[in-house]
This record gives sequence, structure tokens and C-alpha cells, in this order.
Amino acid sequence: MIKFSVFYPYVENGKFDLIYYRDKHMNMVKERLGPKCVKVSVDAGIQGLQPNSRPIYVAVGEVFLDIQRVEEFFELFGPHAQEIDGDVPNFTDGTPVAHFSQIKD
Repeated sequence: MIKFSVFYPYVENGKFDLIYYRDKHMNMVKERLGPKCVKVSVDAGIQGLQPNSRPIYVAVGEVFLDIQRVEEFFELFGPHAQEIDGDVPNFTDGTPVAHFSQIKD
């Protein structure tokens, strides 16, 4: 299983609509990627390591895929890339950081 994670760094006075991201964007991603997308999850940042510090990331979105190679993600994502990427300004003005990992159970 491959996990695609998108980290949204905390930015002072930055825009991030967590409700839109969770309810609209991530559901659209799951739907567009189809049955190979096992689930999506959204984490909301609450604090950094130090007491009362700002979170490093305002949110992290994760997409769990029943695939073996990263290239398979791009095959699934490619036909919908413009629509999915075009939705990003609806919930953030920040610059996300993407990361692929392989789940080792």
C-alpha cells in the first residue's frame, strides 16, 4: 500500500479552510481516484513540540492507495490533476508539501 501525504505548513495570517478541505476537497480526491483509493484522512495541526507553540503544519491530508508503485498514483491522478489542483485555492493560499511513503504492516 502506498500513502500519499500532503502537508500544509502553518503560515501566520495564512488561509486554510479545514472544513472545505475535509468535506469537499478530500472527498473529491477519493472519488476521482476510484476504488484503488482505500481511504483518505485529514489531521488538523494543534501545536508544535514546545508548549503553546504554533503547529508546524496547519493540516495534513493522507490518501491511502491499494497500489504498489508511485507511478500507479500518477496514472490514477493524471486525468483529474487539473480539477484537483484547481480546487486548492478554494481552501488555502499556502504552498503544500507532498510526500509518498509505503506502508509496512
